[in-house]
Amino acid sequence: MTEDEMLNEKETAIKDEMMVEEIRSEEIPKEIVLGTGSRQEAGENDAIKVPMRIKDDYQVATPDSWISTALDKGLPIETLERLFAMKKEYDAQQARKAFDEAMMVFQSRCPIIKKTKAGGVTKEGITAYRYAPIEAVVEQVKDLVAECGFSYLIKTPIIAEGIVKVSVEIRHIMGHSETSTMEMPLLTKTGVMSDAQVIAGTNTFAKRYAFLNALGIMTADEDNDGILPYQTEEFTELTKNWQYKDNYINQIEGSLSSGKAYNQFVATLPTAQQTSKFIKLLEKIKPEKHKELWLLFQKFTNQNVDTFLTNLSSKINKE
Repeated sequence: MTEDEMLNEKETAIKDEMMVEEIRSEEIPKEIVLGTGSRQEAGENDAIKVPMRIKDDYQVATPDSWISTALDKGLPIETLERLFAMKKEYDAQQARKAFDEAMMVFQSRCPIIKKTKAGGVTKEGITAYRYAPIEAVVEQVKDLVAECGFSYLIKTPIIAEGIVKVSVEIRHIMGHSETSTMEMPLLTKTGVMSDAQVIAGTNTFAKRYAFLNALGIMTADEDNDGILPYQTEEFTELTKNWQYKDNYINQIEGSLSSGKAYNQFVATLPTAQQTSKFIKLLEKIKPEKHKELWLLFQKFTNQNVDTFLTNLSSKINKE
């Protein structure tokens, strides 16, 4: 028999002996719990065999118990090394399981974070989008993070070739950890931003997304539901020849904060062709009537403004 075969035989013998130890019975007078809530009477002198899986105070075998038994029996170092390797793998599996269970609890109890901070503004001074700043997110979840046994480490950002890379490591008290990484190009530099501010702004942006992704935190809306610059540019283009906008249409536009609602709003505006037709009609009407007609025109959609324009044209022709 080779040395490896001898070691394997000894390991098998250890495991068999441990299994015998774990299901070893003890004498229980009068009655025992069978595991389903029923009871069984026993005689005064009866010795009742109770397997470990039935009695609650028995413990399942683990690599720790195997190692302890191997040390007590003075087994070779090779056997111990194999047992320690098994223990390492077993502990990693248990830690991963505990991490997943804790994450499930965290995500089931974590609130949806509301976006409260205004982002950039358009040329017209309108808020382009809203977002949840990282400090507001942390403030709302930090207690739950700790309660679920988590901690986090935000690693120093790596900056190379115009890309900022930020990693957030989520650690669990049982030892397992997972990392979320976000890479983002440097933000566009404005006239009032220094190079350091551009890097800091990009770092904060990437850090926020890495943190949200690492814990599966949801915000009230996706960031792309905010009003983006291209949407406001479309509004500006459609209404560039409009007059008295501050009296009505700009007020409606300024009250919108959702990108979806903004898209629907812009999609209903009179088209450039309809606006051009209206302006030509105004040339035939006294200027003192223009404001009233402009405010009326702004309240129509591109689906019903044609009727208004037809009626206006008929009235002009009659006069």
